[in-house]
Amino acid sequence: MYLKEVKVGDELTRILGAFSIHPDIFFEYNESLGNPISLQVMVGYATDKIIKVGSKDGIIPWQDGWTFNRENGAEIDEDLGWDGITKTGSFIKLNNGKS
Repeated sequence: MYLKEVKVGDELTRILGAFSIHPDIFFEYNESLGNPISLQVMVGYATDKIIKVGSKDGIIPWQDGWTFNRENGAEIDEDLGWDGITKTGSFIKLNNGKS
């Protein structure tokens, strides 16, 4: 499965920090940013452009959770200036490792 096939109810992993985004739409580990943190999340809403997730345990519902660019998995957060294309602070990946 790939991000373009993700649907409501699918479980993903959110990786927060320690990665730099590049224009070629890939993420590179950046040791100077510290160790990455992972969180199991569940898809609550998806369109052809975005994926919205909440925590798998339900403590953070998708409505209050995180929004990601469906094409590359990068988080979109306007309040932080993350457009999901040139700037982000986290990304999602499929639990099978594909994106």
